[in-house]
This record gives sequence, C-alpha cells and structure tokens, in this order.
Amino acid sequence: MSRTRKAPLRHLPLFHYEVFGRRNSADTLHHLGYIIAPNVEYARSHAMMTYDEHRWIEFVMVLRENLVPIDGDSKYQVGVV
Repeated sequence: MSRTRKAPLRHLPLFHYEVFGRRNSADTLHHLGYIIAPNVEYARSHAMMTYDEHRWIEFVMVLRENLVPIDGDSKYQVGVV
C-alpha cells in the first residue's frame, strides 16, 4: 500500500486575502485584516480562527489582486500600514 504525501506549505505559492466583516445589519462592512495562504480553503480556515472574536452576520474575503481602486490611481495599498 503506497501513501501519497502532501507537499509542505512552504513550497506552495502564497496569496494575500483581505478579510471583511459586519457584526449586525446596521453596521458597515469593516476591513478586519488579511490572511496569507496557499489556497482559499486554508485562507478560509485561518480567517475563521483569527477573526472569531465576534459573531459576524457577514464574513467575507477577497484575493488582494482582485481589488479594484475606485479612483483608478490609488496610492495606498490595502493591508499595508
């Protein structure tokens, strides 16, 4: 019987996911932070463990490269302080 080994995470490409949440329907969607992960499944799991301090009614993430600046010439980077 042969076993298949999973590749160590350090050898996989990493992606930045921006995480947003809303605590109740009267709140706006807040940027909570970001997660660096090799895939969406890992990012989802990590976000749920990292940002579990509230019960979110809306809890979403987006791949950073999919963000589109509204002004077309944004000089700020999301997730960078």
